[in-house]
Amino acid sequence: MNIPYKIEEIQTLQFAMFPKVYNSDIKTDVQTEFKFFVHKDMLELICISDIYYYQSDKMVLYAQVQCGFSIDGEAAQKLKADNRIPSDFLRYIATITIGAARGIISAKTENTVLHAVVLPPINLVEMPIEDIVLNKQ
Repeated sequence: MNIPYKIEEIQTLQFAMFPKVYNSDIKTDVQTEFKFFVHKDMLELICISDIYYYQSDKMVLYAQVQCGFSIDGEAAQKLKADNRIPSDFLRYIATITIGAARGIISAKTENTVLHAVVLPPINLVEMPIEDIVLNKQ
């Protein structure tokens, strides 16, 4: 199903970096989490991404980024009739959100040692994102 949408907002909800903890000789591990929220009329969908950078169990950077999307009215009605939002579409908007986060992290770490640690590509196909069931019976 093709779901027409528009990006309405991109917000940095939280951001913290700890450049004094960063060591360029130690591998940096990245963890991501995603949350989705749907407005009851199905015309608005929000994806929140939490991104954690760790080195030796010490947090080096944390970013929480939110993207808000509006869904076309006819598509929203179809989603309501189907009683679900497909996981493929959720992965797609998560990909947009992670791309926005990559840019935010790059901009906020500019002129710091953390600028060298670019958020790597994240394969969301392997991420366990399930359909959102709208009206659980």
